[in-house]
Amino acid sequence: MQILSMLFCGDFAPCRRFENVTLENGAEVFGALGSEISGSDISFLNLETPLCTSSHPINKSGGAIRADPECIRAVSEAGFTVAGLANNHIMDYGPDGLASTIEACESHGVRYCGAGSNLPIRNGQ
Repeated sequence: MQILSMLFCGDFAPCRRFENVTLENGAEVFGALGSEISGSDISFLNLETPLCTSSHPINKSGGAIRADPECIRAVSEAGFTVAGLANNHIMDYGPDGLASTIEACESHGVRYCGAGSNLPIRNGQ
């Protein structure tokens, strides 16, 4: 029997004051968790902010957050394999912000789930 190790982490929002810390320190922002992250077969975190450079948030009743797309480097270098995008901030900068986030994930080898293009309906299913 083969054992599969999985690590699930909560919100990661490298925005506002934490953005520069993330950009400057990369994977080190995860501190002592580094060996747990990289040692897991699957390591998941919730990316609680779009990664984009847009300055045009959507009109909404709460604050809009975003982070530099290069912040995904810290996630990748730490060894996270999957970023969850299904959260209340991923569309803060609209479809373009989401597209930029997906592009950042793809360019750094981080798989993602929870947001993106819909799959086409085939044969009425």
